Amino acid sequence: TDRPFLVESDSRALADDGIGVHVLSHARMRVSRDKAGKLTSVGEGKPESLMLLEIDRQPAAQMSVIEARIRKVLDEVRAIVQDWSVMREKMVSLSDDLATRRMPVDDAGRREAQEFLRWAANDHFTFFGYREYRIEQKSGERILEAVDGGLGLLRGKQNSTTRNVKSLAAHYMPQSGSVDTII
Repeated sequence: TDRPFLVESDSRALADDGIGVHVLSHARMRVSRDKAGKLTSVGEGKPESLMLLEIDRQPAAQMSVIEARIRKVLDEVRAIVQDWSVMREKMVSLSDDLATRRMPVDDAGRREAQEFLRWAANDHFTFFGYREYRIEQKSGERILEAVDGGLGLLRGKQNSTTRNVKSLAAHYMPQSGSVDTII
């Protein structure tokens, strides 16, 4: 399936692994596949993104590692693109929610924060992931605990490390038990 960020993400993954890309061709083509995914026709059906990358010569044993890396990147891009609209809606909802939240800023600061969040949600920001956190009291410290779930790159990753609230901006100290969104 064709998606945004495919070329950039695959190219970056290879570059991060020190693999040079000499030729990169990317085309969209309509294809049909059977239920097993086998190609049945070209020129009709759903559009798919086809990429050809000519890379530095690699040892045969390294090819499965490269393939696994590219598959992982494609899975990440898929999760980001599939969850993009929900992450955007969360940003707009958070902006609306600021009207009723206790904040350490005046009304002008609140409006500025709301306007910034709406601006970012209006295609001025690329959302990679989203997760909400709850502030819990543990051993006398206020700790951020991830709320179940996550979107984009954070989808299905429930094992996030806890973080002490003191590590956040010193002037904002949410109350224990409140749900705050960290983007």
